[in-house]
Amino acid sequence: MSAIKDLKDVLNTKALAPTEDILDTEVSPLTAPGENYGSIMLSIRAKTKDRVTGNERVLDIVAKHVPNSEMVWKVFNIPVTFRSELRYYSDIVPTLNQFLKSHGFEEGADFAAPYYGGRLNLNNSETVDKDAVLLLKNLKEDGYRTGNKRIGLDEDSFKVTLDSLAKLHASGLALKIKEPETFREKIQPYFYTFQVGAISNMAFKNLIHTLELNGFNKEEIEKAKEAYLGQMEKSETSDVWGTITHYDTWTNNVLIRYKNSKPVHCVLVDFQTFDYRSSLTDLMFFVFGSLQQRVLETKLDEILDYYYRTFLSYLRRLGLDTKEHTPESFQAELPKAMKYSEFMHVMWMLLPIMYEKLDSVDAFRPEMADSYADYDEHLIKRIVCITRICLDKGWI
Repeated sequence: MSAIKDLKDVLNTKALAPTEDILDTEVSPLTAPGENYGSIMLSIRAKTKDRVTGNERVLDIVAKHVPNSEMVWKVFNIPVTFRSELRYYSDIVPTLNQFLKSHGFEEGADFAAPYYGGRLNLNNSETVDKDAVLLLKNLKEDGYRTGNKRIGLDEDSFKVTLDSLAKLHASGLALKIKEPETFREKIQPYFYTFQVGAISNMAFKNLIHTLELNGFNKEEIEKAKEAYLGQMEKSETSDVWGTITHYDTWTNNVLIRYKNSKPVHCVLVDFQTFDYRSSLTDLMFFVFGSLQQRVLETKLDEILDYYYRTFLSYLRRLGLDTKEHTPESFQAELPKAMKYSEFMHVMWMLLPIMYEKLDSVDAFRPEMADSYADYDEHLIKRIVCITRICLDKGWI
């Protein structure tokens, strides 16, 4: 496992004091192959020594590298998405952090991992190359961990994550309204609309096949088809609900800290595809992709209400008039999020989340889109459950 070139030069002063030197580093994989689809994740333990005090310590770092695969570069548009994520940590988080603290949030933007530095290359240009790297604090050393992606999060863990997600959404929306010039200059330039590739064809073919085999009638299947195929391009975003969205909120991208076996805090990671969208797109994708199915089936309305109340609470603390964010407006936004965005999004993302034979982007082959996949019972139940809920509630 190779070390990072010129690691000391990349680390900022939050991570490494000007008087500190790096004595030695240990580098190992942070995640299993395929678990982070658009990058290579490394764990770095750097032993440091202060030249003035003589004190030694260990600095735990996560290093996010660009992938080796040409296919992954193309699928994730790495020259754009890596730059956007780097700017998210270097520019956007400090902006949101300052905004939140100026409105009484002493903890600031604690939904983001501490940024330790980054670069696009070794020559100070704007080109992303193989030497690009993003450095963050390794929160696993502080007790944070991800959940089981195929099982999903329990109710309490999910709600703790919604706290952080709602805070991200509320801070972005409040900044847009109260400081529009700051939002336009420091946030807006880095939004990126992700376009899914051929894997969506595979997901669509198998979605319809699954519904046909599990009791859905022709009218219901036609509604599912329309919802899936009718939003291939980004739809217009509501001014009332439009804000910064993560747009990839699923189990692998949320780190949760537990105290005495109870979840107490969540940090959102992997901002390769953050965008300007309705906050409910993040919410609904996260609900259908990462909430344990038994909770989804029995407490969906409670979960949605929890997010709504939390989101409004943050907006009010940030000094916003929430007269337009009524329960009726929230309910009206749900079908817009699903029919014009998230039904397709969650259905194709269920493949990397729950289909064991697609453990990485490299595992996908174009010919897979032309044949039926052997989905296991767990994945089939999830597809059936999501579709039935959306049909019964009139969301598609």
